[in-house]
Amino acid sequence: MTPIRPSGNAFALLTALILAFEPSSAHAEITLKLAWDPNPETDVVGYRVGWTTDPGTLHSHFDTGSATTVAISGLAADTLYHFTVVAVNAAGLVSEPAPLLSHRTSSLAMPSAFDTWWSDHGLLLESATEDPDGDGIANLLESLCGGDPWRADAADRGRIRAGITNGQWKLEYIVNRSVAEDPRLSHGVFVSTDGMSSWRDIRELSGHPGFGMSVEPDAAGPGLDRVRLCVPMDALGSSAVFARLRAALQE
Repeated sequence: MTPIRPSGNAFALLTALILAFEPSSAHAEITLKLAWDPNPETDVVGYRVGWTTDPGTLHSHFDTGSATTVAISGLAADTLYHFTVVAVNAAGLVSEPAPLLSHRTSSLAMPSAFDTWWSDHGLLLESATEDPDGDGIANLLESLCGGDPWRADAADRGRIRAGITNGQWKLEYIVNRSVAEDPRLSHGVFVSTDGMSSWRDIRELSGHPGFGMSVEPDAAGPGLDRVRLCVPMDALGSSAVFARLRAALQE
């Protein structure tokens, strides 16, 4: 028996989609879905797809059974692959391979921790100012502080703890380190000495003698930093002082 021959359009690439990849992995992989026309021979029992990065050598293949579609996983990003398909009959004879079809996979940009936080909590960035758990901490500030936007956890996240000791105003708060480092997010502690009518960045006082800041990595849990500030009361010019943690998206 001569090898069976595929139909004239035996390997028509109907889809070339990134179906799945793991964005949190440093070794993300792409899955492509391929489809082709069925072979018209009556004794065809299956198909075999081959692919390679070297058109001279098909180093990988996959038997699809009677299916005329296949999802090929484990492909590298930004790489040119070449695909073909053969039909197999009941006697084990194979058709001539269909002409090579080439496809370059897309480049995968790893989502930042900031993007991942929003995705993991089922939120869109448009909801940055919303407060679905009603704890007084908007979603953007929740992301900075490692909070849960669906659970009222203001006692643990997004609040500044403050006290006065020996003429020093001492503040403490928690930040999600990887989110805080995202260049799209600006954040800081702002203070008011006029009954919250106006606010200024506490870093404006950093040149005053006695001002101090320390960061303890993972002191509040994995990936969470505990930030401590020490500000002399005479740098504030008032004993009636308020502080708040602010987060904003860079324009």
